[in-house]
Amino acid sequence: MKTDRRNFLKTTGTLTMGSLLVPAIVKCTAKGGKYSLPGMGIQTYTVNSLMVSDPKAVFEKLAEIGFINIETA
Repeated sequence: MKTDRRNFLKTTGTLTMGSLLVPAIVKCTAKGGKYSLPGMGIQTYTVNSLMVSDPKAVFEKLAEIGFINIETA
C-alpha cells in the first residue's frame, strides 16, 4: 500500500490530536481529579414525557443518577 504525503500528514495529525485529547478528557471525567467538572446538570425537556405522570419520582431518580443541577424547560 502506497501512502502519499497528503494522507500521511492527515493520519499523523489525527493521531497526534487524539493522543493529546485523551489525557485531557480523562482528567475532566475522573472522580475527584484536579480538573473535575463542577456538577452534572440536565434540562427537563429530555425527560418531559416522564414528568407528566410523576415529577417527584423523576427528580428523585435524576438525583440518584447523579444530576445536581436541573434546568426546567
